[in-house]
Amino acid sequence: MNIGSKLKEARTQSKMTQEQAAEALGVSRQTISNWENEKSFPDIASVVKMSEMYHVSLDSLLKGEEEAMNDYVDYLKESTDVVKSKERTGKLTIVMTFLAIWMGMVLLYWVTVGPADVMGFEVLFEYIVLPVVELIIGYQIGRNNYWGRAKWLMAVPAGLLHMGLQAVTLGAHIYFAYHRFEAIYFLNAVLAAIGVIAALVGIMCGYNVYLREKKKEAATAKTEA
Repeated sequence: MNIGSKLKEARTQSKMTQEQAAEALGVSRQTISNWENEKSFPDIASVVKMSEMYHVSLDSLLKGEEEAMNDYVDYLKESTDVVKSKERTGKLTIVMTFLAIWMGMVLLYWVTVGPADVMGFEVLFEYIVLPVVELIIGYQIGRNNYWGRAKWLMAVPAGLLHMGLQAVTLGAHIYFAYHRFEAIYFLNAVLAAIGVIAALVGIMCGYNVYLREKKKEAATAKTEA
């Protein structure tokens, strides 16, 4: 017996209609029909929910004819690969976006900022724009739980780049213009701290949203069971 037939039999024995099952799972009735006719396969999370909802064990749902189960295993592997690919793309997008914005600020400084504009640039970009960017990037990291427990360490490169912005703009400007090395413009602990704090606050806010959604999903699954 294939998984589609097992799902249909389990639903029927639990005296649930396709409409009722669809409502409990948050999918369309056609989706339930497609799963039971094996026009498509449910993801593993949906299988777990159906196991609880139909009061049958996962073992009884997932064990069956080798060929049919191989098709489902292949589907799960493909789905997992898609999720992993999306996660890799999301991480790369976050990193590249932050670097692009940071490099854009550096370019803007060297192309447009004159002696009279230096202070304005410092205040606007180092104390307002860049912290906001770090806050948003941190939020996205926490919201998607990228890098798992290591996500908190992402605040470190944010702090280094925040400090580095002044080093490659004002610090480098002073060095090239006056041949003077001003260490304060290359190793500014205050700017590094601003970058780290902004990123950590963003990660914390995003991660709280992530945890609330996970708790809501767990509560919904428990209620449906």
